[in-house]
Amino acid sequence: MSRYLYSIVLITAFVSIRSLSAGTLHVAIGSSPNNLDPYYATDANSQDINRLLHLSLVDSTRSMKTECRACVNFKESRIANGQHKITFTLKENLRFHDGSKVTPQNIKESVERLLLQDKAPIPGLFNELVGCNIISEDQVALIYKNYRPENLTNLSLLKIEKFNSDNKRIPAGSYKLVSKSENEVVVKSESQTIVFKVVGDETTMALKLMNGEVDLIATTISPRKTNWLAEQENIKVFEREGTNYVYISPQHRHPDLQNVLVRKALSHAIPRADLAKYKQKDTVALAQGMFSSAFNGLYLSEREAVDYDPSKSRELLIKAGYDFKGELWHKDGRQLSLTLKISNKKHIIELAKALVPYFAKIGVPLRVQPAEWGTFYRDLKAGNFDLALGQWIGFVGPDQMGFTFSRDSFPPNGANRGFYYDEEFEKYYSLALNDQDSRKSELYYRQANQRLIDDEAYISLWHPKIMWIANDCVKSLELYPTGNFLAFETLEHQCLKKNTTP
Repeated sequence: MSRYLYSIVLITAFVSIRSLSAGTLHVAIGSSPNNLDPYYATDANSQDINRLLHLSLVDSTRSMKTECRACVNFKESRIANGQHKITFTLKENLRFHDGSKVTPQNIKESVERLLLQDKAPIPGLFNELVGCNIISEDQVALIYKNYRPENLTNLSLLKIEKFNSDNKRIPAGSYKLVSKSENEVVVKSESQTIVFKVVGDETTMALKLMNGEVDLIATTISPRKTNWLAEQENIKVFEREGTNYVYISPQHRHPDLQNVLVRKALSHAIPRADLAKYKQKDTVALAQGMFSSAFNGLYLSEREAVDYDPSKSRELLIKAGYDFKGELWHKDGRQLSLTLKISNKKHIIELAKALVPYFAKIGVPLRVQPAEWGTFYRDLKAGNFDLALGQWIGFVGPDQMGFTFSRDSFPPNGANRGFYYDEEFEKYYSLALNDQDSRKSELYYRQANQRLIDDEAYISLWHPKIMWIANDCVKSLELYPTGNFLAFETLEHQCLKKNTTP
C-alpha cells in the first residue's frame, strides 16, 4: 500500500471512529435484555432499557416516592363499589419519536392495548385495571376494581405508545433504539449515545473497564471484584444503599421451622456484621427487615439487625422444647438438621458455606445444596426447601409485603413460597389496604412490617448497596436505590471525547 493511500485509510478510519465515539458511553451489563417489547420485558435489564426507550405515566424517584414522568400531577380517590381511581394531568408538548404529540387518546389506547395482551407476563400485573377514561384535552383517569398500592407503582410498566399503519410500535421515551443484537444494545438521546455491552463474566468485565473498552459497569459484581477495582488508579465507585433485600426463607410448613423460637435461634447464629465486613467487603447494609433506609424510614423497624449470640440460640432451642443429646438437638423423635438451597453462583456458594460452621456451633447441621438457576428457582417457587437463600430486587412499596407473605399469595398465586401465615400480619395489612387516610395506612403498614420482623417470617441478612464502577471520564452520577437506568438521563461524562489525532 502506498504512503498516500495508507494516509487516506488512516484519516478515514479516524473520522469514522470520532463520528461514532463522540458523546458515546460504553456500559457493561451482565446479561442480554431478553425482550424490549414492554409487554414481555420481565428481566431487569429489559425493564431498565425500556425505561429509557418508553415513556410511562409515573416512576419511582431516588427517594422511593412516586413521581410523574408524563404527567404534571396525579390524584388518587375511591369511588363507587370500592373502585380505585387515579387521575392524571398530562404534561404539555410530550412527543412520540415520530414527532407527533402525546394525547389522552394515546393513553387510553395504550391501556386498551395492554389489557388485550392476555398471554403476556407484564399485563398480568394489571388484573385490577378496568379501563381508562378521557376527562379533558389534558386529563385521563385510570379505573381499578379495588384499591391496591401497586395500582399506582406498577404504572411504571405501562408504556405510552402508538402504532403506525404498518403496526410498528412508536415509543415516546428520552432515548431511541439504534440497534440490538445478542451482545450489544445501542440507544441514543439528543445529547448522548449509550452502547450497552453484554459481558457475562465479571473478570472480563473488570478487564474491559481497566483497558478502556467500557466506561462503566452498571451491574452488581462480586464484593471481592468490586473491592479490587476500587483500589485501581483512575477507577471510581458510585454507591448508595439499595432497596434489594437478601434473606433466608424458612419453610413454615417444616415441623421445626414452623416454631418461631427455632427461627429466632437460627437468626442469632448468623454473624451478620462479620460476614458483611469480610465476605461482602462492606458492600451491604445490615437489614432490620424487608425495607432499607432508602425508603426514608417509612417502614423501618424499631429493632436493630439481629445480633450474633450463639448462647441465645441455645437458650431459645431449650425454650422451644428441644433436648441436646449426642451433640445434636432432638424433639418428638426428630433430629434438628436442615438443608439450605442456593443458586450456584460462586459468591453465593461461598456465603452459604460460611454459614455452616456457625450453625454447627449451636448444634444444627446445615447441608448446602447448590443448583443451577433454573432448578433452584423451580424448587423455590414450589416451596421445595427447608431454607432458601434468596434476594428480592426492584420492589418499590409496601405491596411487596402482601405479595410475599399474605395467605392469598400462596403459590401459584404469589410469592409466599415459605407458606407463611400469621393472623396479626393479615389484620394490619388488611387495615392498611382499606383505610383511606394515608397517615393511618402508613401506620398499619409499619405495624404489618414489624410483625413480620418480630415473627422472623424471613431471616433477614442485608441490603446490597447499588454500586456502579466507572473510569474517570464519568464525572457525575446519581444512582437510584433500585439501580434503574433512569440515572443515565442526568449522568455527566467526558468519555471518548479526548483529542486522539495521530
